[in-house]
Amino acid sequence: MILFLDTSAIVKLLVIEPGRQQIEDSVNKADLTAVARIAYVESRAFLGRIRRERRATAREATRVRRLLDGLWRGFAVVDLDAELASLAGDLAERHGLRGMAAVHLASALRIARTSEKPTTFATCDGLSVAARRQRLRLISA
Repeated sequence: MILFLDTSAIVKLLVIEPGRQQIEDSVNKADLTAVARIAYVESRAFLGRIRRERRATAREATRVRRLLDGLWRGFAVVDLDAELASLAGDLAERHGLRGMAAVHLASALRIARTSEKPTTFATCDGLSVAARRQRLRLISA
């Protein structure tokens, strides 16, 4: 199985919160874990936010950033190109998605359409409805 993580699922791997174990188990079972390149930027923005909100000390934020960097090296990364941007635009219009959410969904669909293995989409936010409409297998933690 190929597992595609959006940023909300990646964040579950970085901090202790409900749903983390389900995402960890899925990553461990997957033959390949894929992400959209933009997820790195969004994950770093999350780290900045928890630091600014004083939900993490500087030391904790550094530890979580190192964890993210370590995880990232193990991910297959989908880059944004003109074809993917066009698909993301179509998905944004069709499903009423925000731009980056549409990029995540388009990236997962690209993986699903080009792989012989089944693709499962992991999300912990509102993308699950659109992913289901696109007939992706879903993990919603």
